[in-house]
Amino acid sequence: VQTCALPISGAPTIASVPALGVAGRLTHAWHNRLAWDVQLGAALTQPATFTDVVTTVGGRPEMGTVTRRAITTAAQLGAELRLGARFIPTVRLGLGPQLRYRTGSDLGALPDVLPAATSIDALVSVAVGFDLRIGRRLVIGAALQLDHAQPLGDAPAHDVIGVTVRVSDFFYPRWWSPSW
Repeated sequence: VQTCALPISGAPTIASVPALGVAGRLTHAWHNRLAWDVQLGAALTQPATFTDVVTTVGGRPEMGTVTRRAITTAAQLGAELRLGARFIPTVRLGLGPQLRYRTGSDLGALPDVLPAATSIDALVSVAVGFDLRIGRRLVIGAALQLDHAQPLGDAPAHDVIGVTVRVSDFFYPRWWSPSW
């Protein structure tokens, strides 16, 4: 669920809407308990509808319904604490930039009252989850994830509460193995 905010004074400013996202992560474990990662992801929200929005158009107040959605893409550097070998509770902290595009909207029958906008955000992500090792290489897991994106400009903040599901294929290169 993502929160979408509307930057019009006097308007209902926040709506929570479902979203769908996808991410890919490359992880390097320094040892069994700590892993560093790089993650790239994107998300698309369902349209958020704000009713009874009043704004000034051509010097006159106009009232109507505004609908917009957010499309995001983010890059994160993260660290994950892994507390087990087969049954693995996890805690992850990620930081990075996010690019957020908010679609424009009409106001009822008035076209293009709310223009589309793009913002760059500083993103903080925290996840608490559980992984299960199925075999030597296969691990499946789920996590509850909280993201907060603080814009670097005048856009409203953007929050996400999500459940992530992952399937991981672990491999163990012998770059650091003993030479004996």
